[in-house]
Amino acid sequence: MPNPNAVNVSGIYYVNFSNNLGCNKILPIEVEISSKPLLKISNPTAVCFPNKVNISSPSIFAGSDDSFQYKFFEDAAITIPLANPENVTKTGTYYVTATNAQGCSVNGKVNVVINDLPVLVVKDPSEVCYPEKIDLTNPNLFEGSSEQLSYSFYTNEGMTEKLVNPKTVSKSGIYFVKATNPSGCFVYSRLKVTVNPLPTIVLNKPRPIFDNDFIDLTSAENIKGSKDYLKVGYFHDASLSRPIADPTRINKAGIYYISLQNDKGCSVSASIELNILPQPKIVVPTAFTPNKDTNNRLYPFLVSIQKLTSFKVFNKWGILVFQTDLAANGWDGQFKSKMQPLETFSWFAEGIDTFGGKFQTTGKTILIL
Repeated sequence: MPNPNAVNVSGIYYVNFSNNLGCNKILPIEVEISSKPLLKISNPTAVCFPNKVNISSPSIFAGSDDSFQYKFFEDAAITIPLANPENVTKTGTYYVTATNAQGCSVNGKVNVVINDLPVLVVKDPSEVCYPEKIDLTNPNLFEGSSEQLSYSFYTNEGMTEKLVNPKTVSKSGIYFVKATNPSGCFVYSRLKVTVNPLPTIVLNKPRPIFDNDFIDLTSAENIKGSKDYLKVGYFHDASLSRPIADPTRINKAGIYYISLQNDKGCSVSASIELNILPQPKIVVPTAFTPNKDTNNRLYPFLVSIQKLTSFKVFNKWGILVFQTDLAANGWDGQFKSKMQPLETFSWFAEGIDTFGGKFQTTGKTILIL
């Protein structure tokens, strides 16, 4: 035999023993070489931390010889036993020795992948005032988190109820965000959303006044019924850019604006109309010409007077020469069907003003022929 020290085929071989006397003996040796055992390895599915991998699971060695006994090692030299192959916690390559019933062994390796969880840093969005909305997808809320994350949003911690429109959240509450990395590993956290309510504003229109009086716009009656406010502002314009210098003394009619602000800085405004009328007057011309077509009667002109109750004209002797309670009836200059001479006449007028008060006034007029 050319290589008796490296026999690799089963069979019967013979050895010839000889001593120094020339005697010899031939004996047979039976050699049996078993086939190499079959070891098939399927690497386990990658998992996410803190999940563990059982590299001793039979599913990893499906298709291998049934009689194998397995031993696991940390190194390719098969010198460092793996303490707990049922709970591998670290990504890496591990090694296995499989020995069958005949005592034949074969080595293999198992690749384990345990992916890291993403880093999720969450900053609660700033508070807003209704009707503003909050965008939970704003990247600034997750600054410092891992890159290439995909986010999904939920209304419950069990993450079974998806938030329909996370870009326009209009209701205060606790919401939940799930961040998933390209490996499919995810973490989740909570987001606190605060949408502060506005104050309730109720404006009560002040009673009208005459322009010789003032309206106090700061009167509590003007905002009676309003709620949840801390500060009140008074303005000329709807954009609230022109504050009223002295809202306690207003005597010009028009539209003004009142704003209410609460302790959260949320504000609401509404307009209020002030009615300021000219002070009541009964105006009678200082002269009239009853013989002229354009000025043939002496009429009282009413300003802020709802009803004329009396208009009387007296001559210089104090004799009543004309009276009426209708503003449309003017004096034609005659008394007892006779035209009066050129002279100064006195008049007295009385009426009910716009607010129901009595108003009286007197004056003089000249009759010019």
